[in-house]
Amino acid sequence: MKTLFVLIHLFAFGSIALGEAPCRGFQCHGPKGDVCCTYPNSVCCPSGAKCCPIFYGCDAQDKCIYFGPGKR
Repeated sequence: MKTLFVLIHLFAFGSIALGEAPCRGFQCHGPKGDVCCTYPNSVCCPSGAKCCPIFYGCDAQDKCIYFGPGKR
């Protein structure tokens, strides 16, 4: 019985320790889940699978493209 008690507590602790950390930015919501964006003033791509930093936008493949100052 003690062994079962210890195993349950180890499993519970492991689940908490290995769980996802809270997002310290904001979340992009997409069909495949959420992505945490940590860039300040970032933008979510339309798919919700990625975000890009300020002065960037997303192309059709969710790649970040620079649109900021100095862009020719």
